[in-house]
Amino acid sequence: MVLLINSGGGGAAPSETMYFEVSRTAEEMPVVSSVDAIAASGAYYAAVGSDRVFVKPASVVGSVGVLFTPPPELEPDDIILSTGPSKLSGASERGWRYKTEILKRAFLSAVVEERGDTLEIPRERVATAELFRGHEAVQTGMADEIGGSRDAIEYAAARAGLDSYDVTVLRPQSETRFITRSAYLASDASNRTMVSARYFIGPEADNQYPNALLIPPGIVAEELIDGSRNASDGSRNSTEGSGNSTNGSPNVIDPRTGSPGDAAVSEVTHGR
Repeated sequence: MVLLINSGGGGAAPSETMYFEVSRTAEEMPVVSSVDAIAASGAYYAAVGSDRVFVKPASVVGSVGVLFTPPPELEPDDIILSTGPSKLSGASERGWRYKTEILKRAFLSAVVEERGDTLEIPRERVATAELFRGHEAVQTGMADEIGGSRDAIEYAAARAGLDSYDVTVLRPQSETRFITRSAYLASDASNRTMVSARYFIGPEADNQYPNALLIPPGIVAEELIDGSRNASDGSRNSTEGSGNSTNGSPNVIDPRTGSPGDAAVSEVTHGR
């Protein structure tokens, strides 16, 4: 099985689920990941469960870390009843930091364990959530080999001992959503769209607080900066910073129209 990955990540829970499923499948058959434009954070989490990771020279992988958005404090009211001290705020700041650290350690440990002796950089550098491009990813051991999907298919077939095989391409039936422009442009999915980082954070998000995310922090930072800029100057939002078609960029859709795991892996190629 070959996973064609083209994603900037997503929610922590779907990302962990994909990692476990990829690892489980790799126990039954050869599983190879082929990174198109990007496999960052949660998408990279899924990739490390495979037997081998192929990247293109321009591919970006890594960002091993966690973003956590704790719930907001409730406004005082005349009467508030709760069954425990954490029901109103969810937990203390110390508690949220602890939960975030637990998620990060699980992610980091999976990468270090799965990559094993191929890693040429210390655990501490992996934990900085650094992104690696193409050849650097191979040199550091974050990926295994430069190549495209055809190379990955041939490698998987060889691992399975197949001299002759058919390739069946499985694509998602639902709309494929992307949070990075590079992944959106690299995808050939017929039904695709781009969502903003607010798909995952803030009051607009369907998946309410608390929210643990495995996405590159730069995506959220850019979104918040753009949002502040647009709020201060609404006269420019039809041509700048919003991803509208007037500047040749894909439209950004309402973030309340789907689940965060939809775009974690855009395509799956299955050889037999």
